[in-house]
Amino acid sequence: MKKFQRTPFIVFALGMLISFNSCYYPGYVDPYVVDVTRQKENYYYTPSAPTVPLLVSKNDFSIAMNASVGKDAKGGSVHGAFKPTKNLGLMASYSWFKNDAGSNDIGRFVNYEFGMGYVAKLSPYWHFETYGGIGSGKVENEHYTGYSKIKTNSFFLQPTIAVSDKSQLMQFGFFTKFSSTRFKLLDTSFNNDREQVVTNQMKIIHDHPSHLFWEPGFIGRVGFSVVQFNASYTFSSDLTNKDLFRKKGLFALGVIVKLNTDNLKTK
Repeated sequence: MKKFQRTPFIVFALGMLISFNSCYYPGYVDPYVVDVTRQKENYYYTPSAPTVPLLVSKNDFSIAMNASVGKDAKGGSVHGAFKPTKNLGLMASYSWFKNDAGSNDIGRFVNYEFGMGYVAKLSPYWHFETYGGIGSGKVENEHYTGYSKIKTNSFFLQPTIAVSDKSQLMQFGFFTKFSSTRFKLLDTSFNNDREQVVTNQMKIIHDHPSHLFWEPGFIGRVGFSVVQFNASYTFSSDLTNKDLFRKKGLFALGVIVKLNTDNLKTK
């Protein structure tokens, strides 16, 4: 008799279990929240192709043009340098990139740099230079639900050691750049609730606007006395906050033209 008295309870328990399972979907994702993968496609800092003039003689000057084609970073840069005295060098550069992750243009970056430095020929084969200066840039991102815009200002120091043949037709150098960069949020018109990963990135920038980036790399050149082809790779590490989304490396190919103003003077 007790066995039959338990039957209604068992039937009720089974009914509740079936009802619960019918409402539960493993791996359920709220469609209101933007997919995390899409949110992580945006980044907020990218290194620039290095300005490494490697000028040797007084009144040498150079103009270099580079193209960067890689995953989620396409763009270019123009670099100019002049050596007015035996040991003084001047440099300037302009870089632009776009982030085309997912076949969409979702990010744009521009950066200017101006600097001066000490240049020395250590031997017929070895060359040393170190440049310091200032930079300014802009970072724009198209998010799934809106837009953001960030301004950057920086101070940098970049020493380089290079080796070459006596005629300077082949050069190979190692550089390391330290860039103290300050971010300023100008626009954050996206949906914070739907893009919480992006919101967290903005919070990182707001709470810690100053970042120190370490960007070592190498550069190689080969060609003729006036025109040379060059290739470089730059690594990028955020020493302040590793969680900031950024481009962690940049490969660049280009050409450099080197002349001396003394040789251009009419006799």
